Amino acid sequence: MTINPRPKVAEALSPESRVELDALTRLLRRASGFALAVAIVNDEGLCDRLIDDADGILPGALVVRLADGDHAVVDQIEAALRSTRPSAVFLVGLEHTIDLNVDRAPRLDALNLNRDYVAKLLGCPLVIWGPEWLAREIARRAVDLWSVRSSVVVLRSASSGEVGSSKALKDGLDWDESPRRREAREETLRALLDDARAWVTRDPAYLAEVHAALGSAAQFRSAYGEARDHLTAARDTYTQIGNRLGQATAQSELGRLNAKVGNAADAAARLRDAAGIYRAIGLTNQARQAEAEADALMSPAAPL
Repeated sequence: MTINPRPKVAEALSPESRVELDALTRLLRRASGFALAVAIVNDEGLCDRLIDDADGILPGALVVRLADGDHAVVDQIEAALRSTRPSAVFLVGLEHTIDLNVDRAPRLDALNLNRDYVAKLLGCPLVIWGPEWLAREIARRAVDLWSVRSSVVVLRSASSGEVGSSKALKDGLDWDESPRRREAREETLRALLDDARAWVTRDPAYLAEVHAALGSAAQFRSAYGEARDHLTAARDTYTQIGNRLGQATAQSELGRLNAKVGNAADAAARLRDAAGIYRAIGLTNQARQAEAEADALMSPAAPL
């Protein structure tokens, strides 16, 4: 009996996820025709590493990265298959085509309606890669497609040393992003937080970073209570590990959050506390900014 070696990228996975990847690989190798699998990977960086090693996971696998715009999913798969007959197709980027704020998802609908055609077209397994919320949306919106799945695997990183997308997700949480992209990023951050809590050895700095990002995301939805909980968790964790910059940043965000809900006195106190920390670590400009915001809040001319 020949035992196929694990791909190099498996070293980045948790022990449980290595077993899941082995199960996925066995399914793909044994499939005699079309089969559908969903690989849940919440961390974008880890997903990219896995996809980059697609040939290590299954020799001859074809990666189809969905393009932005109005290109139909089935058309893109057809175009990719014109020059090759792969052992499997790894479909990446489907989550970027789904608007969580509306009921219809045209690209996912097309994949669902053309399920039988896609099965005949491929004649080999199809693996859809993406975050946990994508799997949920496929199950909810594409019932026919979901009904023929052969496997759903969850692939998590072994430690914070193998991830890095939470900071990138936070950087994308701004008003320039569409509401659907912000909501998708927030969904992924929640899943990343769950993943990080499952690590055998927790990384408090990483947990604080994800809490801070979730605090920012909640504010876009005006979910101020939820934002306060996440920012408080971030601040307390940063304080415990001695990350003074993270502590000051989270405390200043809590101050601005209190200003939004009309608690000017508490907001000013938190901003001044943050200013003291900024000044202690040599960040004079940030200290002055926080102090100026606090002074403006307590000015007689400031709105109540």
